[in-house]
Amino acid sequence: MADLAKVNPQIEGTRAVVSASITCRSVLKGEREQVQVVTTQERFSKSAERPISEAEAMRIIEIIKTNGFCVKA
Repeated sequence: MADLAKVNPQIEGTRAVVSASITCRSVLKGEREQVQVVTTQERFSKSAERPISEAEAMRIIEIIKTNGFCVKA
């Protein structure tokens, strides 16, 4: 969560954890990158005061992919 807060300090709490989990599932399913970006923007914007940009969504996805949060069970 600390890494996500660096992208946008408003990304926190239970809703952000749920959003990160759903984003992880789309990554593991191999959804197209652009679909991942758009849906990540939509999900994380719900808990932020301002919409998440495409660049922020791309950073969020990269964090979720690389920080050990998103692994196949």
